[in-house]
Amino acid sequence: MKKLFSTIVLCVVFSLGICAYAISSVNASAVIRPDINVLVNGETKYFKSADGNYVYPLIYKDSTYLPIRAMGEVTGKNINWDENTKTIKLYGKKEQSQNTVSKPNYTASKTVKVQERTDFTVMLEDKKCDFTDSKGNKIYPLLYNGSAYLPLRSIGSIIGGTVDWADNTVYLNFDSFTVDRKS
Repeated sequence: MKKLFSTIVLCVVFSLGICAYAISSVNASAVIRPDINVLVNGETKYFKSADGNYVYPLIYKDSTYLPIRAMGEVTGKNINWDENTKTIKLYGKKEQSQNTVSKPNYTASKTVKVQERTDFTVMLEDKKCDFTDSKGNKIYPLLYNGSAYLPLRSIGSIIGGTVDWADNTVYLNFDSFTVDRKS
């Protein structure tokens, strides 16, 4: 009887662990779009990952996502990832930008696998940032190829800027880095 009870308890615990992982990570598809131009305060920007590879905007659920690290570069904020707490921190003032202005060799758009990460937390300085779409639905960071991505509108909210679209170009404008008190 003890073995049966122990087996049942282990199965329940194991099942809860699988459910917790499934809840914190939703596998999905997005489209990588190297043909989308990003202008920040009127200047075309191209982004690289921490390992030096070009990264491109992703389209997911009709929203354009960019890597948080790249936007930290644009806004002059340091970026830190805490694996233990699954927290992305934007803080301080970055002394030197890592972004490049050289144009990459574009590849074709393609569908890629991403994870919507409900377990990731984004902090600006010491303030937790929560994001919603235009309909009030909660938005979570995406994980693609080892990089965390956020929708441009959410990034605009973090920096107190505006985001506009025309053709295949996204315009992100901000005067100075401020914290949006609504985030």
